[in-house]
Amino acid sequence: MAKCNEPVIEWPQAIELEQAVLGQILQDARVFPDILEVVPKPDIFYKTAHQHIYRAMQDLYQRDIAIDCVSVASGLQERGILGATVGSRVDLMELCENVASTANAVHYATLIQQKYAEREVLKATYQIQEKFRSQDVENIKDVASQLIYDAGRVESPIPPLQQQVTKAIDFIEQGFHGQAAGYPWGLRMLDRLTGGICPGKLTVLAALKKSGKTKFLVRMIAELLESGVPVLFFSLEMRDVAVLRWLASYREQIDSSNLGTTRLTEAERQATLQCLAGIATQGKLVIDDRSSPTLGLIRQRVRREVQRHGVRVVMLDFLQRANMEEAKGESRASAVQRFSYGIADLARDFNVGIILVAQLSNEAEKTGSLHLGFIKESGGVAEAADCIILLDNKSRREHNRKPTPGEKVEIDLIVDAQRDGVSGLPVHTLADLRYGRFFEITNDKGGD
Repeated sequence: MAKCNEPVIEWPQAIELEQAVLGQILQDARVFPDILEVVPKPDIFYKTAHQHIYRAMQDLYQRDIAIDCVSVASGLQERGILGATVGSRVDLMELCENVASTANAVHYATLIQQKYAEREVLKATYQIQEKFRSQDVENIKDVASQLIYDAGRVESPIPPLQQQVTKAIDFIEQGFHGQAAGYPWGLRMLDRLTGGICPGKLTVLAALKKSGKTKFLVRMIAELLESGVPVLFFSLEMRDVAVLRWLASYREQIDSSNLGTTRLTEAERQATLQCLAGIATQGKLVIDDRSSPTLGLIRQRVRREVQRHGVRVVMLDFLQRANMEEAKGESRASAVQRFSYGIADLARDFNVGIILVAQLSNEAEKTGSLHLGFIKESGGVAEAADCIILLDNKSRREHNRKPTPGEKVEIDLIVDAQRDGVSGLPVHTLADLRYGRFFEITNDKGGD
């Protein structure tokens, strides 16, 4: 009940569309699985009566019983809510008879879900106001961010077993035929070992400072864009101009140190401008270079760009520069673990492949070989990741020197830990870091 001085809330709703969707299911239950993908829970309906009807439909569907007016009415009657909910069986008949076509069922369901999201966001704003009124404002930004993120969040229903089995078979067949299950890294052996950048999985790429990891990431962005895969890049270390400069350098094989200087030739200038114009026209890259984003802000941006641009791969460079939002009394390691698990959940929630870059501690410079224990706050990161790849720049680590211009350096990509694959194997490459080019070293001395 509203307080005396509070306005009456007009909750967003679409009662007629709810009636239409329920009627369309009753008329032709074959549309129910598609609607269930959009409306996985009864609470998405605004009207309580409609929630009861939809819950009865879900129960029948799970028991593999035909959904129609008689079976739904029977289910409501078993729960003792038929009279209180819909008055009589005639109300269900009217829902069915007033529907002209089932062609728009899924579209209507989407609009109902949208109204539900609007209601939840409105509820969240009132909850935030209550926090202020009660002076419970400690970490209010964190609380508000989480409330807004959770508002209207709809979990997809568990897919049928047959669909899950089909996905498993596809994964096995792709691997057997040498195809990457995810988006290719562009290095044959790395694709064979990891299956590519897999949707729904978190890959951690770790290296020492100034080892070439960002150049490797930019190379990956260029390859993904070339394949038409939309990418969201959180660049916490470089500004957007630097990212685009390196992209042009990779694509056009122009020394990145010449871009933005008088050393650039006219031909290189024209090639660079044409390359950047092409990236803009393609519209499949989103660069977010805001410093120290929180997990909540990252979630919001991923959700938006998946919806707006169909983003399939997300990159975050790098972990230690993100805002961990440590709670009072919480250790840094615990905050990193919580953040890492949040990123892993994000990959699964939106079915995107995520590459999370992490730095290795300075202790790694004094060792003969790298391992995941050198990742700063490694415990939480290792537990959350589906795959960990260590980028080992031998010149940087063993000799602590910069390569001379044009010199290719040895860089190993070590698959150090993987949930469902082999671990501990290196992929040997030669890299020309002027352009961010990585060439795989194969036994037959093959190419890239």
